[in-house]
Amino acid sequence: MKYYLSVLKKYAVFKGRASRREYWMFILFYFIFSVVAQILDAIFKTNRLISYNFPIHVLRIGNSQGLLALLYSLILLIPSVAVTVRRLHDIGKSGWWALVFALISGIPIILASILIGSIEYKGGTISRGINLLITLAMLISLASVVWFIVWLALPGDPNENAYGPVPEENV
Repeated sequence: MKYYLSVLKKYAVFKGRASRREYWMFILFYFIFSVVAQILDAIFKTNRLISYNFPIHVLRIGNSQGLLALLYSLILLIPSVAVTVRRLHDIGKSGWWALVFALISGIPIILASILIGSIEYKGGTISRGINLLITLAMLISLASVVWFIVWLALPGDPNENAYGPVPEENV
């Protein structure tokens, strides 16, 4: 819990380094509290208070996100990105890699969703070629996520690097 609170104290600190322990303990508690928020959303039925349904049927995303879970994820968006950037710094990588991986993993999913949504909206079926294209996009997305997780799991530089000194818990 101390690492989770440590990340919150460094709410928008993108400089410096974050150890593996700090990063993964933050992710663990983020996940636990996210599940709690979703359970509370289900109990209090706050998932019916908001809807993500865009007026354009092609971009139908659904409305399963509850108000508490949505607020929680929005509040922790900046510290989540910040600790990820600091974790990348710990392995000697630029924080911009977080954006690269977000784009590589996110764009195929968005494009596939738009494509599937537009085909379904028009009442058509998905051809084998489109299905293959969507599958390829999803595999690229999955591969980039796995690659990013591997990077985040690497041990940090044992010495001071361009992004700062070794995090205290690594000393």
